[in-house]
Amino acid sequence: MEQSAMITSETTQLRRAERVAFDMMVKYRLWGFRGTTMLKDMTPYGARIEGIGDIRLGDEITILLPELQPKNATVVWTDGASAGLEFDHPLHGEVFKALVKDYARSRPTFEPVILPLRTAA
Repeated sequence: MEQSAMITSETTQLRRAERVAFDMMVKYRLWGFRGTTMLKDMTPYGARIEGIGDIRLGDEITILLPELQPKNATVVWTDGASAGLEFDHPLHGEVFKALVKDYARSRPTFEPVILPLRTAA
């Protein structure tokens, strides 16, 4: 139990933005198939989805967020039917704020902070 608390603490320190909770059904495209999955939380940089049992690390997936063009992402972690996605291009700050305002499970008590993109030297 101590180990999982330590991992959670370390993981939190590595995040670029605080996650915002959602319970939103989104359509996706993966391996040429289409389906629906649950988006559980999101930052401007990525999201956690649940409900795709055979998703694998490194898979390329496209999700459809409300009122936006299809969003391409890469699976960066999996845990059973849950997966973490990193968007190919982060959401613009104002777009993310609008999604939070209109679709988040509850309003966060913090102002979402958008850090600049990391660039290769």
